[in-house]
Amino acid sequence: MRDRIPTPSPPAPSRRRVLRGGLAVGATGAAALTATGCGSTLAQGFTGGAPSPSRLNFWNPFTGGDGERMLAMQDAYRASHRSVDLKSATFLWGNPYYTKLTLATLGDRPPQAAVIHLSKLPTLAEAGLLSELHPEDLARHGLTEDKFDARPWRKSQFNGKPHAVPLDTHPFVLYFRTDIAEKAGLLDGKGQLADVDGPDAFIDALRAAKEVTGAWGGSIASVKDASMQFRIF
Repeated sequence: MRDRIPTPSPPAPSRRRVLRGGLAVGATGAAALTATGCGSTLAQGFTGGAPSPSRLNFWNPFTGGDGERMLAMQDAYRASHRSVDLKSATFLWGNPYYTKLTLATLGDRPPQAAVIHLSKLPTLAEAGLLSELHPEDLARHGLTEDKFDARPWRKSQFNGKPHAVPLDTHPFVLYFRTDIAEKAGLLDGKGQLADVDGPDAFIDALRAAKEVTGAWGGSIASVKDASMQFRIF
């Protein structure tokens, strides 16, 4: 039999920590995995070596225009933090991304920071996969409550404590045919769309438009995402 080469024991986990800051959507930051005697994350995964203190791994699901902006933000970070070896990885967002994130964390090889959707925060935090962000640490970087919209700031809390920093939002814009809206009685005295806040009022408005057109009262782009049609509510 061939002698087995002993494998170095991995360092004791400090506590399951994945998104040291989940900039919500997401997060900025990142960490690293460098094996003793090996400079790559892959090698470190095989040997169980401790990560290099200077390496920051950051995961995000940003492509397209969002991706270009994120790359610019990363370049600015590198320019002002030359002692940090920032390594970023971009994944296609969705369930596969969150599966990778969860498995990497359970395997004690998570990124220090990653972008997540705020809708995922309660599940990840409840599973112990997110670390609490301390207000005094955030304040040192100018990340205080008064700098953010109240709603995403509240959603970035878990049990009353911050676990993420809001990064961006997805606004929805409603376009409407003024001639159809007028015939349907949906305009106010100034020719503007009347209040359609809330699911009931919005659906009533669509029904009124459908009575005028005899066809669908509204439509929404799915952009290949089956959940998109539900977000409007």
